[in-house]
Amino acid sequence: MERPIELPKRADNHIRETSGNKVLESLIPSEWIIRSVTERDYGVDCYIELVDEQNRLTGEIVFVQMKATDKINWRKDNGFKFHNIEKTTTNYLKSFIIPTYLFLVDLSTREMFFVPVKEYIAEHYEEYMEHDTFAYEFYSNSNFFTVDAFLRSFRRNNLYDQFRNELQYFISN
Repeated sequence: MERPIELPKRADNHIRETSGNKVLESLIPSEWIIRSVTERDYGVDCYIELVDEQNRLTGEIVFVQMKATDKINWRKDNGFKFHNIEKTTTNYLKSFIIPTYLFLVDLSTREMFFVPVKEYIAEHYEEYMEHDTFAYEFYSNSNFFTVDAFLRSFRRNNLYDQFRNELQYFISN
């Protein structure tokens, strides 16, 4: 009897990543543009270019670190702590001028949750500075992805960055 030839097997995490990207594509408006980052993955999986209600390109871009899990096991307080991001990756995501978000997809429900990286670090700065590892906390009620919730977060983060830049300018002059 002839032995079957061995072929490569697709890794489970690659399948989850592909499934997570399909959920992302299904949840954002069709007018928005998703551009995959094809170079080796150091933290940014794709970026999204926002388009306004009149289908005009706005020049507003968001970097996305996409994570997917088979099932989110929410605690009784509706929280979930995600540990699977290296601190070096968080440092990298924090370094961008462009707003950067961590998206977490629950593949069992096809729901997506999001956290703005810089804002989250600012809110948990002591933990970020004192530990070699850093985890992101998601809550099913406040981090649930809807287009409106995401846009509110995006606008708030842009205002924060603008305020910080203007404050630095004011202090230095």
